[in-house]
Amino acid sequence: MRKAVHLANEAKSRFLSEHPQAGNRGILKVALSLGPFGSTLSPAQEFDGFYPPPYGPRAYDPAHQNSNVFVQAEDEEQAIAALTNFHLERLRVFREDKETWDVIDWIAFETVPLTREIQAIRRAMGLLEKETGAGNTKPWWISTLYPQGQYPERTPRGEDVPVCKIAHALLHEDQTLATPDGIGVNCTDVGFLPLLLTHFSEASEGILSCSGKEWPWLLVYPNGGDTYDPATQTWVTRSERKGETWAKQVWDVIQSSEITGMPWRGCIVGGCCRTGPEEIEALVRCLKAES
Repeated sequence: MRKAVHLANEAKSRFLSEHPQAGNRGILKVALSLGPFGSTLSPAQEFDGFYPPPYGPRAYDPAHQNSNVFVQAEDEEQAIAALTNFHLERLRVFREDKETWDVIDWIAFETVPLTREIQAIRRAMGLLEKETGAGNTKPWWISTLYPQGQYPERTPRGEDVPVCKIAHALLHEDQTLATPDGIGVNCTDVGFLPLLLTHFSEASEGILSCSGKEWPWLLVYPNGGDTYDPATQTWVTRSERKGETWAKQVWDVIQSSEITGMPWRGCIVGGCCRTGPEEIEALVRCLKAES
């Protein structure tokens, strides 16, 4: 785990030695990418959130109806406590090694499929900040995913969890919860972004306008031109993927009035699954053309 961080830093050092002018722009950062608890399971559960006890109601079972929601509030609290411990222990692996910790610029909690895990991550970061001290904290974000345009979690009645509940889990004030420096969407088809980010911005405005707090960064890094099918756990290619087309779609979304009209601290934009150098280079060209 620590070696991965140092490999990223080695790549950064080599690039800066070859392109010293890039260092003056401060563009190279090392983000520690941490997936949800579900990414440790087999089959992986970041797309569905079917967690075994005490992290969830029961593990994924292909022979039975699966659920990722608790009926009893005390079970939910027990799950939050277990998930908090999972994320805190993993963070300590990096924090307890100063050489590794000093290399990290951002901490990225990505592809988080459950609101209770969002709360657990915020609680874990709050505990880590107390252990580490205010002068040695890292900026961090939480990004959520929307396969088929919906959040993986369901209500006890089997309905979709609305974006306003997800935004509340991410941003509401609580003395036991740290507030992320960034929130957003990853691992989601770009076609779902316009409506999702509109709801995301509106919900965030409703929460933050009452608190008077500074707005966080907005994270937007959708999937490429293919679509993930959770039922078959495969990627479906709808058409020949064109990096320029994908980049233009992403750029149009983040330039929309629903995004630019909100006081986000800034926007971090990129690509998730099925994106590569072609897509990112095309996105950079959009940015340069706009500038």
